[in-house]
Amino acid sequence: MGVTAAPRISVIVPVYRAQEYLADCVNSLLAQTFSDFELLLVDDGSPDECPRLCEAFAQKDSRIRALHQENQGVSAARNTGIEVARGAFLAFVDADDWVEPAFLQRLYACIGDAQIALCGVADGAPFSPPAERFTRSEMRLRPSRYAQLAYTNYAINKLYRRELLLPTGPRFDPAMRRGEDAAFVAACLQKCDVLAACPELLYHYRANDDSATHRFYEGICRDESKLWQLQKPLFAPQEMAADERLWYDRWAYGKIIAVLRYIAQYAPNAAVRRQYIAEFLADAERHARFTHLPSGIGGRSKLYAELAKHGWYGALGAWLKRLG
Repeated sequence: MGVTAAPRISVIVPVYRAQEYLADCVNSLLAQTFSDFELLLVDDGSPDECPRLCEAFAQKDSRIRALHQENQGVSAARNTGIEVARGAFLAFVDADDWVEPAFLQRLYACIGDAQIALCGVADGAPFSPPAERFTRSEMRLRPSRYAQLAYTNYAINKLYRRELLLPTGPRFDPAMRRGEDAAFVAACLQKCDVLAACPELLYHYRANDDSATHRFYEGICRDESKLWQLQKPLFAPQEMAADERLWYDRWAYGKIIAVLRYIAQYAPNAAVRRQYIAEFLADAERHARFTHLPSGIGGRSKLYAELAKHGWYGALGAWLKRLG
């Protein structure tokens, strides 16, 4: 029997506790207008019906491969998919999400000679960029355009050229449980020369109230500190025009306040809340950015800044929990 030709695109879907949504995800991929792809369902030791469902889907369509491993987390599952992918391009879809029929077709048509193509995600956030190609140098100077989740944080709305990831390119960090997608994207962007944007909303994100983002995670400070160090080089504030520098400062502040709000909302008690806020603001740069507000940011943020300046982290946590 001859060797089957490699597909143009490998789509990697990590699968864990997703039996309720997996069929919607897989069927949205089987309905693609672009047919030259393989679908890698990576069962990460799921304890529900997912392993059986993955096998059933693989029997249904020859483009589907079911892979099974002991539970190691979503990052390890994605990395497994990367290692066995045969496509000239790779894409990631989460098992509880779904995509438009033109998802692969539009991204493939868009990428050209770029290393990454991206589309919009239907997550409620505005996304209306032009269809464009841009260099990493242009991105570094334009946070007003590019400091958005679709560009910097989501791994699932992108098509990646194989050479960017294989044989020894970026991987997802299994030690991170928060921000692992954004960390992976940051590493990929550092290797890119040219990126392409498709202005359509082609990926549908399903909010999951049971996800780790809605429960307190004890590694929050470690993971967010690691992510901050990886994302900072995406932009070059020392080279920016004044208005872009202001955008950058607001972006940085937004990242800090988002973590503090998460701690305030999900920490199990006031003592833990104070401990983690103090730990996160112990970093001198973060403390300075949080207490010296960028122009245009005021209101309750002024109260938060004053409390942090005095080291009143218990009160800061209480006000953050109350006011958000």
